[in-house]
Amino acid sequence: MIKLRVSVLRAVCLMIGLLGSQTLSAQTSVLHQQNMVKSVFLLNVAKFVEWPELVYESRPTQLVLCQYQNDLLGLGFEIIRNRSVNGRRIEKRTVPKLQHLDSCDLLYLAADQYSAFVSSDTAKTLNGLLVVVDRTQFETDRSEEELGAYPGVHVTLFRDQDKIAFAVNLQEATRSNLKFSSELLKLSTIVGGR
Repeated sequence: MIKLRVSVLRAVCLMIGLLGSQTLSAQTSVLHQQNMVKSVFLLNVAKFVEWPELVYESRPTQLVLCQYQNDLLGLGFEIIRNRSVNGRRIEKRTVPKLQHLDSCDLLYLAADQYSAFVSSDTAKTLNGLLVVVDRTQFETDRSEEELGAYPGVHVTLFRDQDKIAFAVNLQEATRSNLKFSSELLKLSTIVGGR
């Protein structure tokens, strides 16, 4: 009888372990899929941005997508690895400090990293850095404040019901010498003036 209980207990533990790993795997899969979608968004936004000439001169063959402190895109980036934007191959870097952004073309931030970015001296002096903030984990009312009319932010990713959408801050783009294609602007919510 004791052997039977031990066998049943082992079987239950094994089942819980298997079910738990399937749940974790399903959650990982959803996160991976979300990161793939975000990676594709970043690639497609970059295709419709014109950087200042100085950026093309300093990095003519690569477009550097930077993330601050954490690899937010994870394996989702693999879907765009080695893709090119106007002849510049996209590559991903994680920068430990905001002072290391001078070799970046695009900075992808989580919403909770924004305050550190905007309060840094580096954010005030950078020219030609496209800054994208991810607010998809929050519900939004599509107001300018929530969609990214923030200093230094050019594009905000947000959730629009069950889709990811984006807002473009034209005032900040002009200040940073970035030009967005009218094709991209047609698909976005415009904040920060026209």
